[in-house]
Amino acid sequence: MVNLDLSSVDDKHIRAASLFEVLKDKNFVLILDDMWNYVPLEMVGIPDNMKRCKLVLTTRSLNVCRKMDCQKNIKVKPLLVDASWELFLQELGHQIMPSLEKIAESIVLECEGLPLGIKVMARNMKQVDDIHEWSNALDKLRRSIPEQENLEIFNELKRSYDYLNDPTLQQCFLYCAFYQGSWYGKRKGMIEFLIDVGVIEGESRREEFNEGHTMLNKLLNLCLLEESTYRVKMHNLLKNMAIQIMNADARVIVKNEELSEMPEWGNWSKDLVRISLSYNDIRKIPSGYSPSCPNLSTVLLGNNLNLSFIGYSFFKQLHGLKMLDLSWTAIQKLPTSISHLVNLSALLLRRCKALRHLPSLAALRALKKLDLYCSGVEKVPKGIKLLSNLRYLDLCGTNIEELQPGILPKLSQLRFLRLGFSFTVEGKEVASLRKLEELECRFHGVGELNTFTTRKPSTSQMQFRLVVGQGKKMDGNYFDDSKVCFNDCSISEGSLKFYHCNIESGGLCFRNAIELKRFIIDDCEGLERLFSLSSPASVFKTLEIIQIRNLKDLYFLFGEGGRNFNGDIPLTGPLSLPHGTFSLLKEFKYGIVQE
Repeated sequence: MVNLDLSSVDDKHIRAASLFEVLKDKNFVLILDDMWNYVPLEMVGIPDNMKRCKLVLTTRSLNVCRKMDCQKNIKVKPLLVDASWELFLQELGHQIMPSLEKIAESIVLECEGLPLGIKVMARNMKQVDDIHEWSNALDKLRRSIPEQENLEIFNELKRSYDYLNDPTLQQCFLYCAFYQGSWYGKRKGMIEFLIDVGVIEGESRREEFNEGHTMLNKLLNLCLLEESTYRVKMHNLLKNMAIQIMNADARVIVKNEELSEMPEWGNWSKDLVRISLSYNDIRKIPSGYSPSCPNLSTVLLGNNLNLSFIGYSFFKQLHGLKMLDLSWTAIQKLPTSISHLVNLSALLLRRCKALRHLPSLAALRALKKLDLYCSGVEKVPKGIKLLSNLRYLDLCGTNIEELQPGILPKLSQLRFLRLGFSFTVEGKEVASLRKLEELECRFHGVGELNTFTTRKPSTSQMQFRLVVGQGKKMDGNYFDDSKVCFNDCSISEGSLKFYHCNIESGGLCFRNAIELKRFIIDDCEGLERLFSLSSPASVFKTLEIIQIRNLKDLYFLFGEGGRNFNGDIPLTGPLSLPHGTFSLLKEFKYGIVQE
């Protein structure tokens, strides 16, 4: 124990010198509590020679640990349920009446193991024995209603938000809470959302996702988000704090309160910018419901599972709307007034199973994203050719059976194209999309595949999932490890070519591809195993020529599976290939050309 009182010393140099004199010849353990920034040790008087001492610091920021060169970082995890309940009772200081116990347990669960929240709520409920007060406290905790007694929680948590000191990062954090009342989702979905609402903008999806991962990492490093196997979650109390911040702004409305109807629009501010009504039980937006909010840019109505009707008037005065999410609703049709949304950049209709047709989208020239994934839409929307700014198009899982020739070349800005495998497209049309980074589609045959791989830009690092052939039966298992699946296709030309592809595959799968005589693959990245063991043996009995050039990531000719969790490629036992494999092979060339 060091007997040193520096509370009356204002000069930091004198304080540092005094502490140094006391510590320089001692063995000691020093605890630096609640650190928010890097502090050079010599600045506060801690000797450089730390061999005879231990330094412990507490912080919410992993970056502080890194900058302070901590030898070991220990993340304090939330308390488990039993420990949380024990802490609550200890802080409460008395037994709980049996009639109040279930409500008290719910309050503790709502705190999700955060000691600060548990202690504050326990102190608030000391000597309270009225069940209505307990129920009221739980309701307000769940609904993010500011309570004077809860300000200690709010203010303490808000310190992390203020510490971000970056408006874009703060927006990112608020959107994480705004995105969904309570969410636990994949990183990719969260980053897609941040792109949709304009928090992230880049010249390419790769650039945007790099920025998105960086932003999420910064929030994770400050304990503002939690992560488990590439899924991110926001703690309940942090979500409540974020919603309080937003609800204090007249330009934002967030309501996740099991609403059965739309809130009274007459109370909406003309300056309203964002509104989230997701995860409610809204059934319809009635005719005559027409908010006048010219600055409203984001409307989230997703996951209102019974929302089946939107009146014509709803969109009439929302000329500034940029992002509309109606995913996971029972909407049967969109009103033609959607044509008034001339500034709309993202229209999300994922899993709208009851939706069969869309009105013309010709007027939506600013649209960058159209997501119809697993909706009931039966035909490609009229006017889609005119969406020259479209960057993202997802038609996978719809009832669309044809994409008319001539549409894709008009969509020259596409970066993401997912069409699914229910219809085929022409290789030359897909190859004309020079900015495409992610692709999923079906080609009629190997000729179309060869056209695509030879015509697409040689500098492209496109990732793709492709089916080649006309076989009707498709099993998603074929894509466990491979990104190209040959399904009942005859290779009449006898030749299969891959040039400048980013395949990122555990092996190419040739399902019922017959008559393959010549296989050429050149300058492709990500391919660690060339041929999948799922391919039928007959494929390799007809091969006469194999040419492999510049496959820098290739480890095995045959194999299955991807990398281990630690990034290593698992070694496999001896392979037993069918008799006759490569029996007609006349030429095998392998090489890497040095640049």
